[in-house]
Amino acid sequence: MTTAELLAQDPVWLIAVKALIVFIICVIATLLAVWTERRVLAKMQLRTGPNRVGKFGLLQSLADGVKLALKEDIIPAAADKIVFILAPIIARAMQAAVSRKRESLADVSACQMTRYPPGLISALEKLRADTTATHSASMATAHMWIEQPLSGVSDGGKLGFFHRMFNTHPPLDERIALLKEL
Repeated sequence: MTTAELLAQDPVWLIAVKALIVFIICVIATLLAVWTERRVLAKMQLRTGPNRVGKFGLLQSLADGVKLALKEDIIPAAADKIVFILAPIIARAMQAAVSRKRESLADVSACQMTRYPPGLISALEKLRADTTATHSASMATAHMWIEQPLSGVSDGGKLGFFHRMFNTHPPLDERIALLKEL
């Protein structure tokens, strides 16, 4: 079993707890690394270093992060706040919808141009049978592939709908069925 298949069998609450634990460990490790760096540099420069917040200044990095988050508004004053927040979400949803339709349209156009649908059907069936894992794809380049390159995550299980929601290509079975109808 792959790691993705093992994770898909866990209940959602357990996945959330695991993610929270990993997040907390990462935050604490970052805080301690910054604190250690500040203390070492302070000793090298013969000064006291962080000592204002918490015992030995351990919470100084956390206080700096809170100050950074609350000090400045990250939404520009001239921007429409609702549009500024919703625009990236809408853009991603449109990208996913257009990309899937674009693949189907490209398949149909290729069949019309070559006037030989069995050729493309055969090619797509060979891609479906191929089990080679792609390690060089990213969300930025996924639209340039012939099939869904980020298919290392199983589309089955409890989180299958969530994984399929972010695919950039329709499933090969659907594309083949559409071409057989031509």
